[in-house]
Amino acid sequence: MTDHFEIEKKYLLDKDELRKVEKRLKDMHFVSVSTRHLSDHFIPGTRKGELLRVRQEGNHHFALTFKENVVIDGRQSRRESEPDIHAIAAHLIIEAASHELGEPLPTLYKVRRDFKREWEGFVAHVVIDYVPELKDTYGAHFLEVEIIVDDAGDISQAKQCIKEIAEELFGEERKPCKKSYRRMLFKTLKKKGRFPKRWFKLTGHDTSCLDPRDTGSVGISRRSRTIAK
Repeated sequence: MTDHFEIEKKYLLDKDELRKVEKRLKDMHFVSVSTRHLSDHFIPGTRKGELLRVRQEGNHHFALTFKENVVIDGRQSRRESEPDIHAIAAHLIIEAASHELGEPLPTLYKVRRDFKREWEGFVAHVVIDYVPELKDTYGAHFLEVEIIVDDAGDISQAKQCIKEIAEELFGEERKPCKKSYRRMLFKTLKKKGRFPKRWFKLTGHDTSCLDPRDTGSVGISRRSRTIAK
């Protein structure tokens, strides 16, 4: 498993923009590569600015995603690792985290259509997401332009390419949506009164009671050890 840098911008789409973007993708020679059904199960216990989730694709494919903010050349970037994991391991992680939280994990379902092409030496992806959970609070359709790089020295060029792609897709310079999917989901759940009450008790700014870097034990929290005694 190797870490990489995820360079991406997200944009909210209304129905008219959705139709226009779908046409522009063909005109710009982006090729459809897949339609996937994804469920992201967000795990509590990370430090501020980090993300841990189990991503489920269909019924049989699972990945464990970890993201953190890093500073490259004075600018913030996002480093990601996402190894595949066995279905049994995924279910055990979800079950253990749900037990610690005392209720089901915050989970976001989306249908993702993926398009790609080569762009100035990079493999550029444009994905169109249908996210029904966010329909009432933000909107149901989002577009992401994404380039994955292994070398930190390529980040600046990748960011410029993403800006160019977005401007061609929309026909103008467009401000991206700065909120992550997790943040939008959390705000939506809070509005509906469904946000897990113990989430922020398990997740800290500098340390947390589920993070193995702070507990010294992988997958065992301070709360779990106390109960075991």
